[in-house]
Amino acid sequence: MGPLKGLRILEFAGIGPGPFCGMILADLGAEVIRLDRKDGPPGDRADFTGRGRRSVALDLKSPAAVEAVLRLAEGADALIEGFRPGVMERLGLGPEVCRARNPRLVYGRMTGWGQEGPLAQSAGHDMNYIALTGALWAIGRPEERPVPPLNLVGDYGGGGMLLAMGLLAALLEAKGSGQGQVVDAAMVDGAALLMAPIYAMKARGRWRNERGVNMLDGTAPWYDTYACSDGRWLSVGPIEPQFFAVMCDKLGLDAQRFPDRMSPAAWPALKAELTAIFLTRTRDDWAALFAGTDACIAPILDMEEAPAHPHMEARGTFLNQGGVVQPAPAPASAAPPARPAPACRSAARIPMPCWRSAASPPPISTRSAAPRPYKETTAMDTNPGLPSRSLSGPRSVYTSDHEMFRDQVARFFDRHIVPFHRQWERDGIVPRSLWLEAGAAGLLCPMLAEEYGGAGADFGYSAIIIEEIARTNCTGPGFPLHSDIVVPYIADLATEARKREWLPQMARGEIIGAIAMTEPGMGSDLKAMRTTAKRDGDHYVINGSKTFISNGQLADLVIVCAKTDPAAGRKGISLICVPAGTPGFTKGRNLEKIGLHAQDTSELFFEDVRVPVENLLGEENKGFSYLIRNLPQERLVIAVRAAMGMEVMLQKTVDYAKERQAFGQPVIDFQHNRFKLADAKAQATMFRVFADHCLALHLRGELTVELAATAKLLGAELQNRLFDDFLQIHGGYGYMAEYEIGRAWADARVGRIYGGSSEIMREIIGRTL
Repeated sequence: MGPLKGLRILEFAGIGPGPFCGMILADLGAEVIRLDRKDGPPGDRADFTGRGRRSVALDLKSPAAVEAVLRLAEGADALIEGFRPGVMERLGLGPEVCRARNPRLVYGRMTGWGQEGPLAQSAGHDMNYIALTGALWAIGRPEERPVPPLNLVGDYGGGGMLLAMGLLAALLEAKGSGQGQVVDAAMVDGAALLMAPIYAMKARGRWRNERGVNMLDGTAPWYDTYACSDGRWLSVGPIEPQFFAVMCDKLGLDAQRFPDRMSPAAWPALKAELTAIFLTRTRDDWAALFAGTDACIAPILDMEEAPAHPHMEARGTFLNQGGVVQPAPAPASAAPPARPAPACRSAARIPMPCWRSAASPPPISTRSAAPRPYKETTAMDTNPGLPSRSLSGPRSVYTSDHEMFRDQVARFFDRHIVPFHRQWERDGIVPRSLWLEAGAAGLLCPMLAEEYGGAGADFGYSAIIIEEIARTNCTGPGFPLHSDIVVPYIADLATEARKREWLPQMARGEIIGAIAMTEPGMGSDLKAMRTTAKRDGDHYVINGSKTFISNGQLADLVIVCAKTDPAAGRKGISLICVPAGTPGFTKGRNLEKIGLHAQDTSELFFEDVRVPVENLLGEENKGFSYLIRNLPQERLVIAVRAAMGMEVMLQKTVDYAKERQAFGQPVIDFQHNRFKLADAKAQATMFRVFADHCLALHLRGELTVELAATAKLLGAELQNRLFDDFLQIHGGYGYMAEYEIGRAWADARVGRIYGGSSEIMREIIGRTL
């Protein structure tokens, strides 16, 4: 997903600006394949500029590998290489050869000195390139040596971003002309280009050719950094008079005292005064004073502090996966697609190489991206990038893209759900606005195809949402039922017209889905179903009632299981979609439950409800087989949630047992309690491994009905047993609603009932003996 979706980029592995350019393009949705050296070092999970692409390991000295690259180039839109001038030509992969295969190919070349010039063949680094542009000379204090601005100016600002801009411009031109270009991006040119405003000031006589005497080099008192009383620093930049006045007002100064503040002659005295003032308080005191004002003053944060700043958190500027912090993709855009993908990119990709429409290229060696970060994977690949951790250690079932999505989901839950969930429990329902927010954030229907408004991702993304529900113990939002149970029936079985009518709205949270199977007195016996749907011309007429229907109060679209051939028993069941508001379709009361208080659960009534035959899902009388086919995923949802719930509540109970005192010592110091918790950890660890195994099988399309039933049975039974032990360790407090374990204990009890009771699970497993 992203504005560059559909763009294909071939990137030759390198360091610095080339990978940075590839990262930007991949973050914006381009499909980037990186060509690594076959004997190159493995990646690591902190290789952030390598995110968002798959890699192929090649020996470019091999003619077969060179031919494979050329075949990939035939289907590529652009190519990125960062070798010294002439290297690609000697490999037989120069621009003339590649563009002979694909005239539309934009060929991006990233170097320090450029393809031509006296220094073109010389080695260099960022500092050397900016040294020739005047940029390095201009940075630093008077009478001191020039200070390198990290490697941001040459490598990244004047290098990687310049190349990305050049590539996109050439691609735009090629779209009209059908002809690609060679983009010669040189860091020395880019750094010089970044200096254009400074050279303009010099030409106007407003910049002197020496350090420490100019308005933007730290000499002016209103554009410098200042020490605070705690040894930390502020950035002070109120250049404009109105902003300078705001600063003075906050400092208790009269701005009219400084009529000549723009004159260099006045700078030393003003700087000395400001220096003394800023030394009187801590950095954070000053930051609080100036926060939200136009004083143009901000605290100087280190790399540990920056990601936690409220503004950075609010914008999602940084991401944290598995304890590893990195900058998020940028820029943010409100243009379509407005609904972001679950990670930088969708996880499901066709096998490598993927850009040939004719014969496949000669076999080439592919290298797993684990531990390469951000490798795009197929559903068959479950190697970790930035792995999750659990009681059993690092988890290998998720990729780094899954973990990036987890961070987004966790932030959504912590901001939009956790603070309000207790009130929703009292209300007995979550607000409809939450569904719209979840849809806008990409939390609904991640597996749904992109053409219908989804992300085209795998079930791993859904599993992460389920785990976050368990992590926060916020059981009200019925997202998994909607996204992973209801929507797949419609996506697989509805007519094309109905898909296009309903699915995009379901992905946005505008239509909330439910499925109505259970009836009063029926339990798990679908054969005993009494709701009927009789064909009457081009309509079905539905009569009957349903109960215990999750999402029932909010549901805008209900999949109703009804008998279209009552005499045929299970073989006479059909699935028919009934929109809310259809005459004769009414919703009963929101049922009171002992748990899951924020999740609406309803009775539904159908009296001569007429719906078009187009609302039938799949074929008439095939409903039971469709239900059986989809039930394994429903049961896996319950197992995944149980696994995470056990881990979370175990940790909370351990924390409580360490703090709670009884008979003069922490509760955990009693051997009985310690052994109970040790057993719980061992059992929860065992189930985590099994649940992840089942999840991996499902991602590969190999999860059986029997294994899904086993996971659901073990997860629900073990969760209930452990939660009962955890509540016991909490004592009387555990029975109070204000303690999370009490609510989790009550919520978990239904796990042994819904999705097929534990007795039914045992029957399914028993039939295989």
